[in-house]
Amino acid sequence: MRANRFLGTALLFCFTVLTACDGDTEPAPPLDPPATDTAVAEDTGPTEPFTLGPNCAIDESKYGKKIGDTIGNITLLTYEGERYDLHANCGHDKKVVWMVLGTGWCGACEALAPKLQPIYEEYKDQGLEIMWVLGEDGKGAPPTIEFAQAFVEDKGVDFPVMRDLNFLNVYSQIEQHSTALPHQYLIDANTMELINATGGVDADFQAEVISRLQ
Repeated sequence: MRANRFLGTALLFCFTVLTACDGDTEPAPPLDPPATDTAVAEDTGPTEPFTLGPNCAIDESKYGKKIGDTIGNITLLTYEGERYDLHANCGHDKKVVWMVLGTGWCGACEALAPKLQPIYEEYKDQGLEIMWVLGEDGKGAPPTIEFAQAFVEDKGVDFPVMRDLNFLNVYSQIEQHSTALPHQYLIDANTMELINATGGVDADFQAEVISRLQ
């Protein structure tokens, strides 16, 4: 009897694991940091100046990592090898930055990316910036530049896509809001204030992004 009960429990566990990627949200297992910061340092790029726009109104007294705080600058490299600074969006022609953190093994992330492309095309001239960050490839390994390039081609997107192993650079400046992937953050492009955050695929969050562009 005990053996049958154990077998039933084991089969239920295996079924749960195999079907975890089919939903709208992706429960994220803990992402272990690398033994060294080499992979992260590769993505920070050389120190280069960028110009804040005339409408930039960063309140340095409000720097923090939570909703309502001013978010510090995040520097990564795009899939094309170009430096990308979050704060470079400040005060120019952008209203909000929609930051999405995903992995190659996250089914919900993979499905969301191509759905964001038509939204980006419709609203990029109205002030939308989408910042897509890859934390791991499809096997849970560090995302290479080749993987990022293949991601862009496969999903048919042209918004900025970059790499940040285990999201270590991003989470040095922002508090992780949810364990469900994709992790999503909405940032005011003129103040760098973190407006909202969510995990998984959230229709209300998407509606809030669009409402700030109309």
